[in-house]
Amino acid sequence: MTELSAWLVLALVLVGLELVSGTFYLLAIAGGFLAGAFAAWLKVPLAGQIVLAALCALAAVALLRRWKRRQPHLTRTEPAYDVGQRVEVETWKDDTHVRVRYRGSHWDGELAATAEPRPAVLYIVALRGTTLQLSPIPPAH
Repeated sequence: MTELSAWLVLALVLVGLELVSGTFYLLAIAGGFLAGAFAAWLKVPLAGQIVLAALCALAAVALLRRWKRRQPHLTRTEPAYDVGQRVEVETWKDDTHVRVRYRGSHWDGELAATAEPRPAVLYIVALRGTTLQLSPIPPAH
C-alpha cells in the first residue's frame, strides 16, 4: 500500500467513525489526514507528511472548537406531545425505575417518588435525556 493510499484509508475510516459519533472532531482530524495524503501525492517525505497532517488536524480542531463556542446553546424543552401521555409499565426494576413501552419502543422511566401499590399505568411529566419522568397522576395542562 502506498503512503497516499494509507492516508486516504485512514481519512475514510475517521469519516465513517464520525458518522457514528456526530461530534465533527473526527471529521476535522480526517481533514488533516487528507492534507497528509496531498503531501504524499506531492512526494513529500513521510516526516513532512506527518507534520503537515498534524498541523492541519490541529488547526481544524481549533477552528471547530472556536466555532462551537460561538454557537448559542439551545435548551431542549420537552415536546408538548410527550408530557401527559399515558404509558404502560412492562417491568419494574426497583421502587422508582421502570421499563415502559412508548411510541413503539422500550424506554427507561423514573418515578419522582415511590408509588405503592405499583401502578400498571403511568403518565409522562417530563423528559430527562432519554429517560421518561413518570407519575401515577396525570399532569395538569
